[in-house]
Amino acid sequence: MSDQVERFLLGALQILEIGTTGTIQQLIRDLGSERGLRRIAQIVETTFASGYSVRGLSFRKHAIPFLKVMAHESMRNSLTLEREVGTIFNFLYGHNGQRGTRFFRQVADNLLELSGTGDTEDFELAFSAATSVLFSTLNTNQGASVQEAFKPIVDTLSRCATKDGSDGVFNYAFRVSQGELDRIKTLLNMGDAIPRARGIVPLRFAKDPKLQYQMEVDFPGGLSREGPRHDNDHSDISKIRILPSIEEILSHRNEFLPQRSLDSPHHLEGISRVLDFQFRLLREDTSGQLREAVRVVHEDWQELMEIEKKKGNKDKGRKSGIHTLIYKNARIEEVEFSTKEGLVLTMTFDQPSRLKKLSGAARLEWWSKSKYVAIGSLLCLIDSSKRSTFLVVCQREVKKAKPREILSTERDKTVWDLASNPERCMIRLRFAESVSQDDIANILNSVTGFGNADTTRALVEFPGLLFASFDPVLKTLQQLSKSATLPFQKWLAPSPIYPYSPGTETGFTLVPPPLYMTKPGTELDLSSITGGYPLRYSVNRPFRTEELEARTTLDKGQCQAMIASLRQELSLIQGPPGTGKSYLGVQIVKVLLANRSRTGIGPIICVCYTNHALDQFLKHLLDEGVTNIVRIGSRTKHEEIESLSLQKVCQQSQEPTVIERREIGKNFHRLQAIGAEMNHVCLQLLSPNHPGTLKRYLEDHQPAAYAILFGFEEEDEDGFTTVRRDIRDIRRMSYEEKLKLRQFWLDDMRTVVTSELLQGVSEHVECRAHLNKQYQERERRCLSASNVIGVTTTGFASRSELIRSLTAKVLICEEAAEVLEAHILSALLPTLEHTILIGDHQQLRPQIMNHDFSIENPRGGAKYGLNTSLFERTAEHERYGGRKFPISELETQRRMHPYISALIRNTLYPKLSDHSTTFKNPPVPGLAKRLFWMDHRHLEAGADKTELIQTSHANDFEVDMVVGLVRHLSRQGVYKSGDIAILTPYLRQMFNLRKKLGLKGHLLSEVRVATVDNFQGEEAKVVVISLVRSNDANKCGFLGTSNRINVLLSRAQHGMYIFGNAATCNGVKMWSSVIGILEQGGNINETLPLRCPRHPDTQINIKTPEEFHVFSPEGGCMQRCEWRLDCGHPCVKKCHSNTLHRNTVCMDECERTYKHCDHPCPKPCGVACGNCVVSVSGVVLPCRHESSTLMCFELQNLAGVKCKREVKRTLPFCGHVVSLKCHIDIDGYKCNEPCGAILPCGHQCMMKCRQCTRRTNLGDGLHTIITNHGMCKVPCGRKFANCKHSCSVPCHGGDTCKPCSELCEVRCAHSRCGKKCSEACAPCAEECRWSCKHRGVRCQMPCAAPCDINPCFERCDLQLACSHQCPSVCGEECPSEKYCQECGSDEILDRQVDLIMFETYRNINLDEDPVIIPQCGHFYTLDTYDNLMDLKRVYRFDRFDKIIGPRPLDGSDEPPDGDSEKERLKIKNCPDCRAPLRDIHRYNRIVKSASLDEATRRFCISSHVELTELFTEVSDAEDLGEANRRDFLQALKTRPASGPASMAQFLADRASRNTGLAKRLRAYVSRVKEEEQPYGKVRQLVLNAERRKGTQSNFVIDRSMVQLGFRLKGQLLFFQLRWADLWDRHEVSADPALPEHLRNAHRRGLLEQLEKMRMECGTLVTDCQNSKMEKQECEARIYQAQFFALYRRRLTGESQARSLEARMANLGLGQAERPPLRELVLQDVGPKSLEETRQSLDHCEDLCRKLPGTVGPLRDRVDQARRLLNGVTVFYTPVSTEEKRLVHLAMSAEFSSTGRWYTCPNGHPFTIGDCGMARQARPCPDCGATIGGTGYQLAGGVRIAEDYAQFDDQYGRGGR
Repeated sequence: MSDQVERFLLGALQILEIGTTGTIQQLIRDLGSERGLRRIAQIVETTFASGYSVRGLSFRKHAIPFLKVMAHESMRNSLTLEREVGTIFNFLYGHNGQRGTRFFRQVADNLLELSGTGDTEDFELAFSAATSVLFSTLNTNQGASVQEAFKPIVDTLSRCATKDGSDGVFNYAFRVSQGELDRIKTLLNMGDAIPRARGIVPLRFAKDPKLQYQMEVDFPGGLSREGPRHDNDHSDISKIRILPSIEEILSHRNEFLPQRSLDSPHHLEGISRVLDFQFRLLREDTSGQLREAVRVVHEDWQELMEIEKKKGNKDKGRKSGIHTLIYKNARIEEVEFSTKEGLVLTMTFDQPSRLKKLSGAARLEWWSKSKYVAIGSLLCLIDSSKRSTFLVVCQREVKKAKPREILSTERDKTVWDLASNPERCMIRLRFAESVSQDDIANILNSVTGFGNADTTRALVEFPGLLFASFDPVLKTLQQLSKSATLPFQKWLAPSPIYPYSPGTETGFTLVPPPLYMTKPGTELDLSSITGGYPLRYSVNRPFRTEELEARTTLDKGQCQAMIASLRQELSLIQGPPGTGKSYLGVQIVKVLLANRSRTGIGPIICVCYTNHALDQFLKHLLDEGVTNIVRIGSRTKHEEIESLSLQKVCQQSQEPTVIERREIGKNFHRLQAIGAEMNHVCLQLLSPNHPGTLKRYLEDHQPAAYAILFGFEEEDEDGFTTVRRDIRDIRRMSYEEKLKLRQFWLDDMRTVVTSELLQGVSEHVECRAHLNKQYQERERRCLSASNVIGVTTTGFASRSELIRSLTAKVLICEEAAEVLEAHILSALLPTLEHTILIGDHQQLRPQIMNHDFSIENPRGGAKYGLNTSLFERTAEHERYGGRKFPISELETQRRMHPYISALIRNTLYPKLSDHSTTFKNPPVPGLAKRLFWMDHRHLEAGADKTELIQTSHANDFEVDMVVGLVRHLSRQGVYKSGDIAILTPYLRQMFNLRKKLGLKGHLLSEVRVATVDNFQGEEAKVVVISLVRSNDANKCGFLGTSNRINVLLSRAQHGMYIFGNAATCNGVKMWSSVIGILEQGGNINETLPLRCPRHPDTQINIKTPEEFHVFSPEGGCMQRCEWRLDCGHPCVKKCHSNTLHRNTVCMDECERTYKHCDHPCPKPCGVACGNCVVSVSGVVLPCRHESSTLMCFELQNLAGVKCKREVKRTLPFCGHVVSLKCHIDIDGYKCNEPCGAILPCGHQCMMKCRQCTRRTNLGDGLHTIITNHGMCKVPCGRKFANCKHSCSVPCHGGDTCKPCSELCEVRCAHSRCGKKCSEACAPCAEECRWSCKHRGVRCQMPCAAPCDINPCFERCDLQLACSHQCPSVCGEECPSEKYCQECGSDEILDRQVDLIMFETYRNINLDEDPVIIPQCGHFYTLDTYDNLMDLKRVYRFDRFDKIIGPRPLDGSDEPPDGDSEKERLKIKNCPDCRAPLRDIHRYNRIVKSASLDEATRRFCISSHVELTELFTEVSDAEDLGEANRRDFLQALKTRPASGPASMAQFLADRASRNTGLAKRLRAYVSRVKEEEQPYGKVRQLVLNAERRKGTQSNFVIDRSMVQLGFRLKGQLLFFQLRWADLWDRHEVSADPALPEHLRNAHRRGLLEQLEKMRMECGTLVTDCQNSKMEKQECEARIYQAQFFALYRRRLTGESQARSLEARMANLGLGQAERPPLRELVLQDVGPKSLEETRQSLDHCEDLCRKLPGTVGPLRDRVDQARRLLNGVTVFYTPVSTEEKRLVHLAMSAEFSSTGRWYTCPNGHPFTIGDCGMARQARPCPDCGATIGGTGYQLAGGVRIAEDYAQFDDQYGRGGR
């Protein structure tokens, strides 16, 4: 056994070291399986021999390799298999840690023994692996923190680590082991760190007499003296929800806000206190602001929601720390479930009051530019009941097309985006946090029917507070508080318990080197920055920075900072502006990357606070040649940085493994299934009052009530379904009782919906997280292979799980002093060994929302100091053993001219020195001084009326002055694009500047306009500053702190110009000092001094923007230039710069003449002469055509002149004669004439000739012509057989036309059909309107049924509008007065209306022969129309031509004319316009009978199309089940025993995979039943009318029109699907690898299903026999035999198993006796049933021989069924693909949309395409009778189906 285990462990180690990603993942999955866990148990549950052992396992050969496997990076960092890894460590831990304590106790004892052997290398590797595995085991199991049994093990390991810790060579291993042990000790002490009971004060505060005020502090959660403040108040920050809860919002007790000072009371110590402090303060700065804002809205609800106010609506809330916007009358319109976002709400709300007055275009522009309700914005849904739910915008449409269809019936259909509706807006939102029961309750309260109708709601937005900027950081802090993985804890949380050594410099502590630098023999090669000069650095020997300074471009301070950063595990580099901090950071990265292979540091993580700073740093790295950079996040403005995004790099370099693909597919499909299920629940949620919703609820959850209300179905003897119900109990209930019962159901429905939604959301979150981990694993591999990873601090927290799975040892933070400490803490990976912070804490501080927490707030803000960065805290405030932290300072700036740098040197940086190169910065041309402040008293602008919230400021005067100065600088012609920068502290001023510069041509593209905060780290040659603030209150605003002033004044290289009110700024200390410095140098005044570059002695002072144009119009002065131009003429323009002078165009007359002619140049002197353009006429060209006019220069080369005379040419390739210009070469000309070729389909080609014909060169001067006409694009045009429309799709040759998709034109007096033309019309159920006044009768039939009264021959006695008698017959609609015989027009009166006697309208006697006037207006006499419509076909006449009564419509009483007995009734057309005569009541019996025939024909077409589609789906499902069964059984073995992905669930999912398709088949069979067909529906309407009125009609159904084939074929498809499913179930349950209990559960009910299917097959056989459908009869018998055979086999197996179990039970070996099988099953497998089934198969063989063409192909299936019946071991073989293709083709051709209709001798319909005539004989697809024919003659018994073909005759047949 030991050898086997050894081989297993060595193989696993080899896979982890050199295996592919796929093999490593498979190894982890195998270890996490049941078999793998048994192997692990075999190792960890044994007793290890300390030495060599033959039989057992030894510590060296087995335990140590096992620890190496478990400690391997690939094992611990896999995201894809995180569950499996967790399972492994959970198993290693065991129940209550018993397995883990026993194993690790052995490991610790053996390591203690090994440490004394002197085998240092083996001990170090074993010890490192053991501590790593122990930490992972404890960290995976939360209960480990209170297990005392692990503490002695840790003590033993500690003795091992300290046994030889003094050895310098062992120093690296000692630090590694100490680090792991410290983390383990912290984990085990977490049990002691659980917050103490309420009222207990920490020991430190109880003993210290100086802290007597401690009792005033009210600690959080259960430690509070008064108990928890609310349900979100906890002492453990990991339990606090990020966003405030409802109780928290409504609570008025002050939150617990810890103070930074260690002397202030706190319930935690060390790093836990630091994390608690940062979390609570940052949350209060963000979520606390939300809490207060929402509370204010609740308190002011009545005032804010008041509709009518004198001054209009109020959109802003009362000030509460942050700005809020209130969107009133919010309403949830739709609730959907998205696979990406989860539960999504579509909400509408009122337009902001200011926008309601705007035009549509202005409103669209405002929303387009506005950042309100932007994607990612946080909103709060608030109602008058003080409920609140936080939401995040996930979709924002400013303007989109109106949706064609809106599913929800309750929602407002007039609004679908933000701008279209002037009154309302719409957005889509998701929940900000995990959905809770309160959130669901708030949704339900917002839905009509569930909530209170009087409740008002509003959406509150918090502009400027982005949820994504603080939520991931706070969540990361919570995770860090639960683990012990934070590095550098002794520096982050200084404490007396840590030993701090003094450094070489007095007053500073000693910081140890990075752990990787202490590896024996580690040296850094510095040649990457020394130009190849060999220079190395090691922490174990001295280093001379002078040599590094001599060999690099770094100055002395930068060299010292670089060496210090490489020597310290935590390094701070501080430098004033312009000292090269970023450049130094790039050089450090280059050194570290050059030594990456020997140090093993992994990728370097570069972190910045803003995207702008990150892009800058990465751009510097690219410029220095650093490659393989990956940027996390996509918000970048640089194209070269954009290509480095993680998404793009990952797509190009990483492919998912097999396991990842499988997991992605599985989770994706699972998400879709959850989404579909939840969307159904959401529909219930939106429409609780809809009858269908309540009905579904009662059916699912209240079946008894459902049966009472909706009854149960019974089938009568005629086969029609009757619904019976007993509502006596309901009638006895009072109205109040009914209301209470309904409310009870609504409340219960609410509970059900809430439960289902919560469960669905939980499953979605879990599935989505698992899916994301599959994608993250690819990204992890991509990041691990990179050199540099760039990410913002927010992006780091958002992707924390991904980045923390990396093994990265170095982190560099740029502009670290601008980053909140919480952001830095969230970025500290557990694997970090080296962190470098670069920044300047005297520049910009971190930004916070609440000024109360700012260190700059003189009213107590210093005790919190939230905006104190970790950089500033470590450098300035903390002490380590009484000493300061060493910081590397840069003191030489290389940016600003000394005049400019003096402003910050004399105020902030007294040690700052100027590099010699700064003295060489040139002066600014066009200005008298390089540094100047123009002081003014122009007040700042007022409020912006277009903004909803005023958060910014502007100054119009400064805008004009800045633009004037920039234009002046641009005219000097010295500065390139980007050399000039305009800085301002306010966004509104920045936008105004950009707008004004954009109006000045190219100025905006030449300068950079930015705010102060976004320009930190950048520089420009000239900086122009607009301070903006100018007010009587002298409020300086944003620039009131020295940090921002420092940044503002340190960006310029050559010159800096300030526009601002000095009196406003003078109240700030630093501004006062700056103004004093400027006054001393004469650099501040009310006028701006300019200097003319030509006349430097001319003084120009500018006080207003207009004076730039007056005193310096061209960038110089008012004098003339007078310099000579290159042409020799003097310059006449105003004084300007040399650049403008060189570009000046001389406008004097040109004195030159052309060389080839004597014509003088007509252009100005400064313009190039070019060619002579004098016109010359009468020139003969080489083509012998005379040119009308040529320009002079063209005479020099007549061969190059193109003759433009039109000529006729014959093209050589196609032969077309075309009109071309003479100069065009016909060999290369592409013909544009129509092709006109006749295509195979008979149409002419409609393309141009050049598109069809092209010439291809063959070489050697040969070529060939290739013609390709492509597909015919002429519309098909063939007439449909079922309507008057024609096929409009492009020509498709002989392929069958698709069914007509036009709208149906059938209509009656009540309504019109709304379906497609190819679908059967629903029969009108209204009563017929036809009546006769003379006989006093009215038609008693439904509108859809043929009328049962006789037509009247009397004239209508009503009057027209002209007061004359109606000319029409009784029972018809009266026409308009224009048809009056008395006053009609001559055109009407002269119309010939009698086609028998040819009489006109004016000559006929209307009393004897009235006229009939159809809707088309072409009227004729009654006799004419009666003969045309063939009235005798439907009515009996006596010998006097009087109607006796209606004829039956089933053909039993045919008229005597023999020719008409083969014809069916059809709708006749108007003799004039051929319009169908549908609207004449007199002929209703004819029209409605023909309409029924037409509807039946359409029913056949639509049913056949659906049947063909279902056949394809069933075939695909059958093939898929057979193809993936083996993979399914293989995957089944790896499933866990329980959980959502268990074996049982996996089996259930497969068993139900085709449930949806089976339901659709059942629904199809139900839809095509006889009673659902047109004739069946009309029959039911007639029967209902008869029962209702107590009458008896003469309506008789024509049984020949009832189609039975579709129902029978649909049932056969259902049997095909059920057979495939049941056979698959049989095969799966027979697999021996399946556990017995699952095998029994899977086959449960199989016998009942088989018996049920066999009985249904028997019924189908009878139906097929009655319908004479031999093929379907044979198929039904085959399925009946198959179901019986499998039923018999399963029953025999069950009986044998029961018999065996009974015998084993008697011997005491078996399980408890199972319940006996049903008696019904036992008696149905006798010899008689078997013999009957065999006889049935014999009958099938007879049919195959009798009908070889139709039934013959089923012979193989008959043989297969017989073998299965005889017990032969066969496996089911589905129909082959070729057979299915042939069946599909046959089905597709069975009913053609454009063919002629026929019936076989047995009455089965079919069509013949093309010309519609018979050209070949074939068997009927239903019964096998001969159909078709030869020689265009029909076979015997086949007849034209006039009932189907009457439309062909009516509208004709279209050709192609």
